[in-house]
Amino acid sequence: MMKLRNFRTFLVLSATLLFIVYFTLWMFSEKPVYSIKVNLPKAFNPNFTDAEFLEYFQDGNAISISELKRRNLPIVANCGILYILLSSKGNIKINSQDIANIENLTPLTEKLNEVFMEREEAGVYEENSDKIVKTVIIKTPRSAKYGDVAKVIDAVKSSGADPIILQIDGLSE
Repeated sequence: MMKLRNFRTFLVLSATLLFIVYFTLWMFSEKPVYSIKVNLPKAFNPNFTDAEFLEYFQDGNAISISELKRRNLPIVANCGILYILLSSKGNIKINSQDIANIENLTPLTEKLNEVFMEREEAGVYEENSDKIVKTVIIKTPRSAKYGDVAKVIDAVKSSGADPIILQIDGLSE
């Protein structure tokens, strides 16, 4: 019985001594500094220069259709999503830039091919992937003819776009 009590005492004293040593080492060692980076969205300013406007757009911020119509900017190769607008009159725009009309969709396909090639050369990939960003959103009013929408989808599909998203809600006629 005496040996067991001495062994318990030895264990308790050893554990206490180890705790004191580890605690002392912890207190006097350098502690990592943690910081959190928070990206606050930039507020939209109608007086943005074209470069600031493109940066704001590329950061994924929503921009009103009226603001897009007001500016006639080129399509940027490293911009994530391409927006194709089919108007009720048959005109087609990519990111607010007039490209084609429903009668001749060749310029649309050529422009998309050009943008996708530029993205491939610039190395614009989807996040955590080796796939080139080729996302296209087709915006069309509800009054658009089914055949016209199908033609635009076929032209976009032939350019290699993937995925193709069709948006019909909330657009003016």
